[in-house]
Amino acid sequence: MFQKQPIGHLGTPCTHYSLCCSTSSSQQVEAFPVYGSKKIKMAIPRAGRSAGLLSSVTLQLLLNLTGVYFAFYFLFTLSLIIKKSLELPYPSDALACDVGLLLLLAALEFLHLYCGVKGNLTESESYIFGNLLVTAATTLLTVYFLVWQTYVMRADVIISSVLVAVYGADGVLALSTLARFASVYS
Repeated sequence: MFQKQPIGHLGTPCTHYSLCCSTSSSQQVEAFPVYGSKKIKMAIPRAGRSAGLLSSVTLQLLLNLTGVYFAFYFLFTLSLIIKKSLELPYPSDALACDVGLLLLLAALEFLHLYCGVKGNLTESESYIFGNLLVTAATTLLTVYFLVWQTYVMRADVIISSVLVAVYGADGVLALSTLARFASVYS
């Protein structure tokens, strides 16, 4: 039995990981995290699931980028709505509609990120399909802020166009990931 103990930052042995090797005829090598004296198995494939990794790294990176960009988009659009309501004759019912739709867009974006990340990491077809549905809804709301809101400024056009393009790329990647999951698991 071979135990590997890396050296910690103060020169003391670190017992976070242990590599257990057996040299029997099957030549099995297993790695377990060690917490105290307990060994915990990790990443066991579920029944009907392959041991290969089908998750899309590109989709995961794009979802993270979308989350960061949406935080900027939300704050910038909210500040533009406040600026327009102070400087332009903004009807109060239209102001309430624009702010309400922006808050709805934020809630749908949270759902979009949740379904996308969970579906990609767990290789779940239903979550990826939910991500596609929510992507369609968030794209429509972004097009509202791009074209149909009460006052559309050039800054609105620029930031909303970028968000629509990111949603389009996200939809294409989610659709290809869904097709890959469906071809393997069906």
